[in-house]
Amino acid sequence: ARGGDVRPFPWGEEFIQEYANTLESERGTTVPTGSVGQDASPFGVHDLAGNIQEWTTSVYTPLLDEIFPKTRLCTVRGGSFNDTAYGARTSYRRGYPAGYFYPYLGFRLVVGLR
Repeated sequence: ARGGDVRPFPWGEEFIQEYANTLESERGTTVPTGSVGQDASPFGVHDLAGNIQEWTTSVYTPLLDEIFPKTRLCTVRGGSFNDTAYGARTSYRRGYPAGYFYPYLGFRLVVGLR
């Protein structure tokens, strides 16, 4: 999502409301993948800043100032239609227990090319 220049948003340095399906866009639900064309990384990956947060295979490690129960949490990345611009940053992540469900959580299928 960050590209080679460690940008804070997939498209660049500044948050632009129209570029992502976040709380600011006031859509209030998911939209078809790629329909917000500007929400694309330098590598052409869409919807990394908005639409849904995505489960990863990483275990969540809280930051020093975060207080979490002593349980194994899984990491989700990316913003969602329920997140503000803060959650749309490429560095944003959260921890949830495995199996946690909300309409703004999902996953991305990735298929490698041969």
